[in-house]
Amino acid sequence: MSKIVTVAAYKGGVGKTTLALELAYLLNAPLVDFEWDSGGASRRWGYRYERAHTRPLLDALAQDRAPKPLVGHRKADLVPGHPDLSHADLSAENGLFGVDGGVAL
Repeated sequence: MSKIVTVAAYKGGVGKTTLALELAYLLNAPLVDFEWDSGGASRRWGYRYERAHTRPLLDALAQDRAPKPLVGHRKADLVPGHPDLSHADLSAENGLFGVDGGVAL
């Protein structure tokens, strides 16, 4: 049975990103970065959305498929965050996901 572990806190600077990266590594589980501002875990992992041609998480949701994690070497696998997550509409009225700016997910 799969389990989901979420790391969240209202206050910044309390170690959420570090804890998430370490937990994913220790549990040998992929890290899904839902941070939408700058993708702190994705950046610390080494991923730069500015250089990417795709948005792995959002693209997978748009195509109704599971996202494929990037393979980490001596670090957890990663499904990187993207700033477009800040525009995501998670309401049921728009299907599974919708993103402002004409991209229907």
